[in-house]
This record gives sequence, structure tokens and C-alpha cells, in this order.
Amino acid sequence: MRIGAAVLFTVGGGQALLAFILERKRAVGIVKNPKHKEFVKKNLMQAVKTLGLAPDRRPAKPAYLVAWEQSRNVGGNPPAIGAASSSLSYAAGTHRALRRGHNQLAAERAAGSPRRGHDGRAACPG
Repeated sequence: MRIGAAVLFTVGGGQALLAFILERKRAVGIVKNPKHKEFVKKNLMQAVKTLGLAPDRRPAKPAYLVAWEQSRNVGGNPPAIGAASSSLSYAAGTHRALRRGHNQLAAERAAGSPRRGHDGRAACPG
């Protein structure tokens, strides 16, 4: 016997509804009150995002930003939604790029090069 649709009277935290979502079936959950509805909805939305079931609708990076990041060896692609550890590797890569820039600046200062302003010109002595 196949289930085409279900009505759940004991929704709980929404795990049974999530099972129907994963099976691509229709289900209706009867909740106790508006607060319970928000709780279940929040759990389901988080699970859908975590499992990567929702399409990625983020806009693409502009070409000039990609070119700028590649010229400075920073940035990269943002982590994929639902990727297990990509956010950690993305953060680590960004940290490495910032650290590399800090080390380069420290080496320039140690070599005696003049301090530079935000626009690249030599800063005013002071």
C-alpha cells in the first residue's frame, strides 16, 4: 500500500513531516498552537537548508569582484549551502589570505619601506 498524502495529529518537533519531505510525499501536520507552528516551521526550514534540499538562489558574484579577488589571492567561492565542512575551509582560507597580507606588510616594514595610506601612496610623516 502506498501513501499519497498523510495527516499527522502528533507533529512533535516536525521529524515525521521531514520524513515525508524527504520521500517527496504530501503531508499535513496539525499543531497545538501558533507557537508550536512557528517551532515546527523553523525546524523544517533549518532541516531543508542543512540537507541542501532548497535550490541555491544566491546571485552570482560580479566579474569585477572575482577578478579583484583572484588578483589578490583572496576570497573564493562562498561555501555551498548544506556542505558539511565547507564553511570551515572557507573561513580558514580567508584567514590564511589575511595572514599572508599581514606577513607581507610586516616584511615591508622590516625592510624599511615607507608606510602607505589606504590609497597606496606614501603616508604623511608624523
